[in-house]
Amino acid sequence: MKLPSNCLLALLMGCMLTLFLTSCLGLPGPDDEDETSEFGDDESHHNGETCMNCHTQGGSGEGWFTVAGSVERNAGHSLIEFYRSKNGPRFLALEVDGEGNFYTTDPVDFGDDGVFVGIRTGNKFEWMEDDEDELHPDVGPQGQIYYGSCNTCHGVTTDRIERAD
Repeated sequence: MKLPSNCLLALLMGCMLTLFLTSCLGLPGPDDEDETSEFGDDESHHNGETCMNCHTQGGSGEGWFTVAGSVERNAGHSLIEFYRSKNGPRFLALEVDGEGNFYTTDPVDFGDDGVFVGIRTGNKFEWMEDDEDELHPDVGPQGQIYYGSCNTCHGVTTDRIERAD
C-alpha cells in the first residue's frame, strides 16, 4: 500500500518535531531513563571509570547522570551526602550500590556557590575535601564542588573515594 504524499510529509514532520523536542530542548528522550543507585544493586559496572563518558545525552549508557562516581568496592552501606553548607541540612543522599557506584538522573542544583559532599558509612561521616597539596580549580575554597562527575578527578588526579572510617 502506498501512502499519499501528505501522509508521508506529516509523518516526517512528526519525527522531526520529536527529534527537536528531545535533543534541542533537552527534554527526556528514549535514552534518558530514570536511574538512581540503591544498596545491594549489582546492575552497575566499570567501578572507578568516568560514568559520564557514556551516561550523558548522546552517550551509549542508559540514563543521563547528573551525579555519578565510585567508592572503593568494600564500601558497605555507604551514603554520598550533599549539603548547601557544612552547617545546613542534607538535601540529597545517594546510596552506594553493590558494585561500589553511586548515581542519579534526578536534577541536582549545584548553585553558584557549589555544594559540600560527604560520605557516611554506618554512624561515621567524613567530608570529602582535597588535601592542600591536591587542590585543583574545580573545587571551591572551602571544598565545595560545582558538578557531579566525581570520577573525572577521583581516581585520576586525586585519591579515590573511600568509605568513612
